[in-house]
Amino acid sequence: MLVLLLFGACAGDMDTKLDSGAADMATTADSARVDSGAADSAPPGSDAVKCPSLTKMAGTYSGTFKGTISTLGASSGTVTFNLTKKGVEEFLTIGAGKMSGKVQNSLPYSSDLQGTVKCGAFAAKIVNGKAGTVTFQGTMAAPWSSTGFSGGTWKVTYAGGSTLGSGTWEAKGPK
Repeated sequence: MLVLLLFGACAGDMDTKLDSGAADMATTADSARVDSGAADSAPPGSDAVKCPSLTKMAGTYSGTFKGTISTLGASSGTVTFNLTKKGVEEFLTIGAGKMSGKVQNSLPYSSDLQGTVKCGAFAAKIVNGKAGTVTFQGTMAAPWSSTGFSGGTWKVTYAGGSTLGSGTWEAKGPK
């Protein structure tokens, strides 16, 4: 499963298990908040950040990712997920998500996606990733744009913590 978590929405120990790349990506997503024109309003004269409307962000997203996996070479594939809002929560829940691809168009790998999106920023943990007999984990982040999430980054590590690969991603939506 790929667990997507945003700005401390995860439970205690899980935060500490992320490598420093997760903090960097969360900061990137946090600083990339945008006013999409459909943003929740901040009071006049306040320093509050305007966040995209959760209702307008809810729906199905699909996109692509690309990057490099250690000494194996180029990696690419697809990412899909749903965003839903439950009750009065100030975040969206990520569900039915998948990240799957191939290294050098031959070695398949995949992971599931779960978590939350808050104020238009997507910060994630990748867990239970599988490529043949290799397991991996990692992080994903991306800012919201008017057409979905763009300019995203991902990084995966072996279960022992050494870097396995990294790259970029985007997903269009909602549909």
